[in-house]
Amino acid sequence: MTIVMQLKARYVIFKCDRLKRLLELEFSNGVIRILILAINDCSEAFFTYLVMHECMSPFRGGHFILYVSIMRQLIESMNDLRVLCKNGIIDNRLGSKERTTNLFA
Repeated sequence: MTIVMQLKARYVIFKCDRLKRLLELEFSNGVIRILILAINDCSEAFFTYLVMHECMSPFRGGHFILYVSIMRQLIESMNDLRVLCKNGIIDNRLGSKERTTNLFA
């Protein structure tokens, strides 16, 4: 069973929320709040660029790398993606759930 399905089975709710920072995730009172993430044809190149930028940056904050790692853990299957899309966390503009799922594989 995937992480999203395990959390759902434990009555954890996924919510899209307007958070203060782009990469912020929040968990309280059984609710995981994540800012909406739009996925389109440019997303893979954009994500790769941001990861490379963080790797090469002298500051090495790693915030985006951590965010992508968390999303990778959450999106293990098309069912996970369906749950996150239904709750407004993922805006899948690729059209194909398989392509979006593979983006985080």
